[in-house]
Amino acid sequence: MPRKQPPELGPDSTGADEPSADPRPGARFAGAGLDDFEALADHVTEVTRGVMMGRPMLRFEGTMIACLDDGMLGIRLGQGSAAFAEAMELPGATRFAPGRGSKEFKDWAAIPAALSGEWAYFVAAAIEAHRA
Repeated sequence: MPRKQPPELGPDSTGADEPSADPRPGARFAGAGLDDFEALADHVTEVTRGVMMGRPMLRFEGTMIACLDDGMLGIRLGQGSAAFAEAMELPGATRFAPGRGSKEFKDWAAIPAALSGEWAYFVAAAIEAHRA
């Protein structure tokens, strides 16, 4: 799948040290990357924003496909997909576990905010997987 141009992302000023100081929906649990998440949501026009479990998320055709939690963007790619394998090779990537808990979402990869330039590519892959 060819990579789409990511949105221009700037320094993140989410106030991660004081999450309650940011009035944006989901900011309390978002951590680093909230500004980049919002730029991504503006860039990917097929998705709608929402909040799930107190965290900012993206929905495509009524299904949650991405969720920002504690500086990690969890993206529903499908455990056996090439995009999932590719995402898991990124430095710092893990399986998505909201709240850094023990419950991992098997079809979700979590990509750190430090690699937010990769987010648009993988969200596009999640949309394509959902369409299939």
